[in-house]
Amino acid sequence: MSERRWDERCSEIVRRMAEHYHDHEIAVAIEAETGERFRRRTVAEFRRLAGLAPCRRNDWRRRLKVRRR
Repeated sequence: MSERRWDERCSEIVRRMAEHYHDHEIAVAIEAETGERFRRRTVAEFRRLAGLAPCRRNDWRRRLKVRRR
């Protein structure tokens, strides 16, 4: 079993997608483009190390909670 390696291609994908996509979507894109599979947490860690802003929270459930009241 080969060890997964984060390389410059993975970092480039994160930089390209960080502004508009969540970590799990970036992980899927990395797998599609490089064949390497990483967890969402791994993508989040490399995003933080690159100095990029964290992904925005998907707050769609908040609207449902407010509507119920």
